[in-house]
Amino acid sequence: MTCQCIDCSETPAQTYSEQHRHECEVREIAKHDGEWIKNYLDGIEKQRGVAERIRLRNDVAEIWKRKA
Repeated sequence: MTCQCIDCSETPAQTYSEQHRHECEVREIAKHDGEWIKNYLDGIEKQRGVAERIRLRNDVAEIWKRKA
């Protein structure tokens, strides 16, 4: 089987997309409690910036809304 990443394939698998990676990260964050999430998002802000922190926070909030 050949690699289906964006570097090796003209038609990469969806699981190799940035969108898929983001969705997986959001689901993982949503599994944790508030203090853990705050610490994680603090680290994200330092590494990726405020915009990514807000994006992740908002997407986690959407998951929680759907569960309520």
